Amino acid sequence: GNPKAFQFDLGQTMKWFSRNPSPHLHNGLGLSNYFLDFLHGDNTHKIHLLQFTLISFSILTMLGLAFYLKKNKQKLDSRIFNVASLKIMLTVFYAFVQIPYSYLFFVPMGVSFVVLFAAFNKNYAARNS
Repeated sequence: GNPKAFQFDLGQTMKWFSRNPSPHLHNGLGLSNYFLDFLHGDNTHKIHLLQFTLISFSILTMLGLAFYLKKNKQKLDSRIFNVASLKIMLTVFYAFVQIPYSYLFFVPMGVSFVVLFAAFNKNYAARNS
């Protein structure tokens, strides 16, 4: 196969998208459909704003979690905090993902089960020791 056959030009894709908004953006679980429905301007501008929001919220969430860890390090169980931090970061990321297919949200849901299992396991071990 030709490896260049699978390459695409992002500029051309964004031009096409500004003329033909994808129905996938309106059928998912994320917040991208609100960016398309309620913001003014062309779709290319809205997608760029969505991308900026995703990066900004991801960085702010990471900094907030780091600050919380630094402030409460002695009181926290590092295993539970690490998994819970992963859960929070995934939730923020998937909330602003550009094309929010429903099946993408299985990952944060699966991590939720791990967080709940770890928390209940810790409580059970503490009560029975």
